[in-house]
Amino acid sequence: MQYGPLVISINGYHVYPDQNIAQVLQHPLVGGVILFSNNFQDKTQLKQLTDEIKAISQENNKSLLIMVDHEGGYVQRFRVGFAAIPAAKVLGDIYDINPETALIYANQLGILVGQELKEVGIDIVLGPVVDLDKGNGVISGLDRAYHQDPNVVIQIASAYIQGLETAGVHATLKHFPGHGGDIGDSHITEPVDNRSWEDLSTTDLLPFKNLIETGMIGAVMPAHILYPEVDSENTAGTSKIWLSDILRDELNFDGVIISDCLSMVGAGSGSNIEKTLQALEFGDIALLSHQSPQEYLLLLENLEALHIEWSLESESRVENWLTFFCDNESYIPPSLNLPIVESISEPIML
Repeated sequence: MQYGPLVISINGYHVYPDQNIAQVLQHPLVGGVILFSNNFQDKTQLKQLTDEIKAISQENNKSLLIMVDHEGGYVQRFRVGFAAIPAAKVLGDIYDINPETALIYANQLGILVGQELKEVGIDIVLGPVVDLDKGNGVISGLDRAYHQDPNVVIQIASAYIQGLETAGVHATLKHFPGHGGDIGDSHITEPVDNRSWEDLSTTDLLPFKNLIETGMIGAVMPAHILYPEVDSENTAGTSKIWLSDILRDELNFDGVIISDCLSMVGAGSGSNIEKTLQALEFGDIALLSHQSPQEYLLLLENLEALHIEWSLESESRVENWLTFFCDNESYIPPSLNLPIVESISEPIML
């Protein structure tokens, strides 16, 4: 199957072949769709939507990756009919009381999340968050971090990812090299983290380093954060130093690098074409959400005019990611029973 380097979002609960968005989905440079709560009514509708997306793309002998932020707690796009997934910090709190229980629970949770998402046609979870719990408003403030201790984060994330991959859904570590510091929210500002390389490499970077070493990590999402003590000109998501020299060469990561959303303020003030090209210079997939079909078509037209092609190396990384599953047969605990969300007053967006 053919994939492409651009991940987009869509509006509404269905897509049809005669819509403009179908033309976008069939374009060879489009490789995936990220879904949000405004794409979800219930499980039946969601499965219909993912089937429609895949059917439209397969008309051109291509395949689209379907992904979602499904962390639990505040960030859970699909709620009604799905298990109520606890926030990451809950697992860290359990670990402080009983580490063994926390790791079993994390693994069960990964299996449950993976099974529920696989049933409705989701391929990829943009998570887990392995940022440290250091006071950042959009991370710690929303209980999205497991713990302040990197060793605890490594253990919990490892157990969770094993469960997720066993169920047939792929994980994405975020936000490299660490969004945990008290530096602002990259959705609405351009954060700057002034810590030294020595500080970052012995704290925030450790979960990424250690989890990559396990061989179970297929994808990493970098942060829209400037770390001037390491690279004074480029955020981590566009930095040769961070993505090529450190992530690829020093940490030996040969998986997929997928950008955080390029419509966030932290991605900079450039045009869609400028930000997409920057994300793909050292990364494999550019994620750009909340654009109209006309805006996506213009971006694709501009990419074509520049003769942009997806590298065989990036396509190979995605193929390897999609064919990899953790061998978790020796670590299947009893089933986890969580309450099912019956109703919710309004979608939660982030």
